[in-house]
Amino acid sequence: MRFYYRQLSEKNQKLYQLLKNAVESHSEECVLYDMTLTREHIGDIITQVLLDYPDYYWTKGDFYLYREENSFVQYLRIKIIYLFDEEQCKKLDERISKRIAKCCEYVDQRLLLNPREIILQVCNWIYQNT
Repeated sequence: MRFYYRQLSEKNQKLYQLLKNAVESHSEECVLYDMTLTREHIGDIITQVLLDYPDYYWTKGDFYLYREENSFVQYLRIKIIYLFDEEQCKKLDERISKRIAKCCEYVDQRLLLNPREIILQVCNWIYQNT
């Protein structure tokens, strides 16, 4: 598992997993039944998810929080705000994959260099191409 996840209590790990799964699957919303959760607490957990998974570039972690109740149950509805829809993400993922492949080719050509030089070359390539 990831660094920030391991730092959380068991209760917060469950919330983390729920939010991670929602972001990962591009879910429009998720529902929580713990009415003690605050917007700040949920925001902190989403931030930790995004720190552990920086490849979830399609959201900044913004969301709307609705407190709702019907005659049987109270719940929180979280609507996550996405920067890109799923179709846009597929196109971006293709572009990213091509860039990664190009970066790997670049590194493969320089494997004969010493480790410090390889790291310097990779950092320079990332700086110039991203």
